[in-house]
Amino acid sequence: MHRQKHSEIAKKKMSIAHKGKKATVEAKRKMSENNSRYWEGKKFSEEHKRKLSKSRLGLQNHKGKHHSEETKKRLSEANKGKHLSDETKRKISERMKGKKNYFWQGGKSFEKYTLDWTKTLRISIRERDKYTCQLCGEKQGDRAFSVHHIDYNKKNCNPENLTTLCINCHQKTNFNRKYWTKYFKRSFNQQNN
Repeated sequence: MHRQKHSEIAKKKMSIAHKGKKATVEAKRKMSENNSRYWEGKKFSEEHKRKLSKSRLGLQNHKGKHHSEETKKRLSEANKGKHLSDETKRKISERMKGKKNYFWQGGKSFEKYTLDWTKTLRISIRERDKYTCQLCGEKQGDRAFSVHHIDYNKKNCNPENLTTLCINCHQKTNFNRKYWTKYFKRSFNQQNN
């Protein structure tokens, strides 16, 4: 306990001493090397690895946070002209496939639709919704709108569980599924009451 307090006091003194000073490129390189060497050879339990992984998921760390316009502009400028090598693209692709991807739903998207999922059913739902996206209000054009399962269960083709969405809105509903399920159920109940 005493050692921990001493360490915290030392950190505070260091931060005060370096306040307003910028590290040189060489100093930054050395700090980066030392930091990466610190973790070399460290072994973590599976539970600790799971917690680290969970804490680093982009959606959890930045949930509800928004960048200012100035920050967005700086990030955009910083990334202009940068191109990923084919090898880097391949590694990213491998890291995001199937069960490794944090959006993985246990293979749910590979489930087959029920025999009730017919073209006639989809047309009748679009007709019922007056060929209008039930989220943004856009009217259907040349391309037919999607018919979305509100509870994300492909086997539940009850018309009360289906709604018409434009392509963009249908893509939005692939994230934060609990929210969208509640949203559409509430919306459907309000229309029928």
